[in-house]
Amino acid sequence: MEVGVNTNLDNFAIKRLQKELSRMPKDTRNSDAKFEIEIDEQDIGRWVVKYYYNDFPEDASKDQKRIAKQLNTYDLKAITTVFRFSSDYPGRPPLVYIEHPRMMGNTIDATGAVCHEQLHPNHGWQASMRMEALIVWFRSLMDDSDTNL
Repeated sequence: MEVGVNTNLDNFAIKRLQKELSRMPKDTRNSDAKFEIEIDEQDIGRWVVKYYYNDFPEDASKDQKRIAKQLNTYDLKAITTVFRFSSDYPGRPPLVYIEHPRMMGNTIDATGAVCHEQLHPNHGWQASMRMEALIVWFRSLMDDSDTNL
């Protein structure tokens, strides 16, 4: 996938993000994590990741089923998140926040921003982490028992 350049990112960050995109499975919607990535053609530094909850298998976790039920109450099928990358990527983690619907939990503040050790540049973040692994990990964070709409 060839996307435009964000002038806020340096060449190393752009090349790394392009590489991460090329590594993504082609059919992420049917993967275990059930997500899709949308990238603005003008800004590779902003990934919109939608996590779908409308077609889980019978053996889905009780928390996945609970969140799916909460989404269904509002006639929603997905949770929309944004991964925002800085010019310091991969040395610094992306800013991750939930765009829609509004969610709360131990690691999600009132604005939707996610605060977790895994995303802390001096503690849990590892520059070698692949974006697919981070997206799948974030899915498990949203599926936590303390997270609600």
